Amino acid sequence: LVFRWHRPAAISGKVVDEVGGPVERAHVQVLRSIVTMGKRNVLTFAWTWTDDLGEYRVAPIPAGTYYIAVTAQPWYSQAQTPKMQGSAAEAFGYAPVYYPNTADAGRGAALVVVPGREATADFAVSPVPGVTLSVTCDGPQVTKTLRLINEGILGSETVVRQVAMPLNSATLVGVPAGRYFVDLTSIAGGSILVARQAIEVGGTDTDVQLKLAPPAAVTGTVT
Repeated sequence: LVFRWHRPAAISGKVVDEVGGPVERAHVQVLRSIVTMGKRNVLTFAWTWTDDLGEYRVAPIPAGTYYIAVTAQPWYSQAQTPKMQGSAAEAFGYAPVYYPNTADAGRGAALVVVPGREATADFAVSPVPGVTLSVTCDGPQVTKTLRLINEGILGSETVVRQVAMPLNSATLVGVPAGRYFVDLTSIAGGSILVARQAIEVGGTDTDVQLKLAPPAAVTGTVT
């Protein structure tokens, strides 16, 4: 048997807005293309956030074929006031972008990283009109993790928003139109509750009511 040691690699880059300014706290999702049980899959390998200069670095990583998705919110989004249900879209958000800086997941390309090298992937995000998404749920009054997910490269999932939901309601401002999954996870006292719902976001504000339940389980006997 011959074992070959390959030097680790890295991916770094910068995320800027429509005027070239740095985008802080942009979510950089790195997916790796691997073969599992004879089938090629694209799975999330790592994620990170940009710093105050809009820069990020993912390291060390093994050499291989990667895809990158970037999602972010405008710095002024926190000051946007949720609108009344049914009003015209006035808030703005950033649409997801994929390497090599395209808003179309179907045109996302692979980034081949070689051993011992640092690959560079820069992105520019642009604001698009969005609406207000209000999410409520039942269940314990504990902090939950709320994720807004859409279909990304090659059927993978792109996390468009991820926020802590301290009570049983949360508001996301500036959500661009599209198809999403709303994902909610609650962990309290060792118990895990989850909820997921598919939604279609159009030109008006949207309300989503989720019902938390224990995750599915499969049991059986092997003889």
